[in-house]
Amino acid sequence: MDRGKTVSLTESAEKIVDKRNPNDSNYPPINPQINSVNLPFEKAAEVMLHFRIFYDRHTRGLVTFGDPYWKEINESYLPPNPNMASTQAMTRDEYVATVVSEANIALENTWHQMVCMQNKSSSRPETTKFLADHFTLDPKNTEITNDELLSQVPEKMELIFKKVRKEKG
Repeated sequence: MDRGKTVSLTESAEKIVDKRNPNDSNYPPINPQINSVNLPFEKAAEVMLHFRIFYDRHTRGLVTFGDPYWKEINESYLPPNPNMASTQAMTRDEYVATVVSEANIALENTWHQMVCMQNKSSSRPETTKFLADHFTLDPKNTEITNDELLSQVPEKMELIFKKVRKEKG
C-alpha cells in the first residue's frame, strides 16, 4: 500500500509514527526506499478505515495527534475465513456459502434448511474517493486495478438469510 499523496505530518504526528513497533504485523514500519507499507488487503482495509475515522474526527477538532483517549479497537472490517490459518478475508460469495453451509450442518437432522434470500452489497462512493485521495494500493499478481480494490474497502454487505422448510423429495 503506497501513500497516494505527500502528507506533511506535524511534529507530534512524526513522534507517533516513530513509536510504531517494527514487529507489529498490523502496521509494520514504512519502507523508506519505496515509501510504502506491505499489508494483506484485509489489514490494509482496516488501516484505511481507521484513518478515515480519525481524519474525520481530527478535522472536526474532536481529537488531536497523541490524544491518549483516542482508541481504535482491533477489529476486522472484512470477514476472516475461519478455515484459513492466516487472517485472509473471504469474498462476499465465500462468506454467504460459509454461513449457509454451517447453518445447514446445524439443521441437518431437522425439517429446515438455511437459504440466502438476498446477496447484495452497497457502495460508498464518497469514502472510496476519500481513500483514493490518500492511498494507493498495489495489488500484486492480479488484474484488479487500484480503483476497483479501493471501492471494495468501504463496501457493505446486504445479506438476508432465512430458515425455510425443506422441500419433500
